Amino acid sequence: MADAEGGATRANGKGAPAARRRGERSGSARPPRPAPGTRRPRPWLWTGVVVVCVVAAVTASFLFDDAPPTEVDLSGVDLTAFCATYRDEVAPLAAGDAEIDVAGAGAFFRQRADAYARLAAVSPEPLVEDVETLAAAAGRLADAADALAAAPAGDDPAAA
Repeated sequence: MADAEGGATRANGKGAPAARRRGERSGSARPPRPAPGTRRPRPWLWTGVVVVCVVAAVTASFLFDDAPPTEVDLSGVDLTAFCATYRDEVAPLAAGDAEIDVAGAGAFFRQRADAYARLAAVSPEPLVEDVETLAAAAGRLADAADALAAAPAGDDPAAA
């Protein structure tokens, strides 16, 4: 005879299927036991490998980095123009940050991108790359805000 799972049952039609009598578990979430003498994979082993790789990468980054990222050497640099531009261009923009209107977000971020670009022009050499990165990021935010404002309601401009 056969049961609903397609396996043979006892001759009287009752009892466990033949597959279960042989020690196999049909429908179980547990995999069958490996044959004696074989090794099971150990998930903690791969976790340990990943942890060791991360520790090695962080250690190597500290060993081969010449200067800490928070220290900038500005000795011998004239900061007069930089400070004046920051005071006149960037600081007033930061003072008025209460809320960003969605309709005016493009202009909001474009104004900051322009201010950071003017600041990058007078920045000391160690700061130029970072200030240019700020200007580029503000420009990308302005472009994204303009795309969102121009999209009809319900459309996703990122999908285009």
